[in-house]
Amino acid sequence: MDSGLLVSPGAHALSLRLAAEVESVANDPPHGVLRCCVRSAGLVELLLQASRESGFGAREWPLLVGGEGVGDDPSVAAAIGTAPRSPVAVRFGVPIPLDEVDDTGCCDASFWALGMREHPTLRCIAARAVEWLEAP
Repeated sequence: MDSGLLVSPGAHALSLRLAAEVESVANDPPHGVLRCCVRSAGLVELLLQASRESGFGAREWPLLVGGEGVGDDPSVAAAIGTAPRSPVAVRFGVPIPLDEVDDTGCCDASFWALGMREHPTLRCIAARAVEWLEAP
């Protein structure tokens, strides 16, 4: 039975798998990724910066990846017409004025581009976050 509590990064299988990808991403970082490290079991911190010098490119943005994603259980989401739970929690570590990010820094369902939800990788998550920072 679902307790209603979110699963911590260290007990979340996908988070642990993504954390195992850190060395690969850190050794060959995608565009806009300044740093990639494991903060704790299943919790990854990425430091991102957009390529432009104004707007979101004017600073570095910490992004945390790990733990159960936000949203409704898939069966509930289907019944009430909302987005199903994200495969993993992705949140900015500081406030960011993006419509797609809630007041706790969590990215909404629109973060999960076509195909990402089914086969998320740390590299794809990082690239998607940088894409958001570089959007007009």
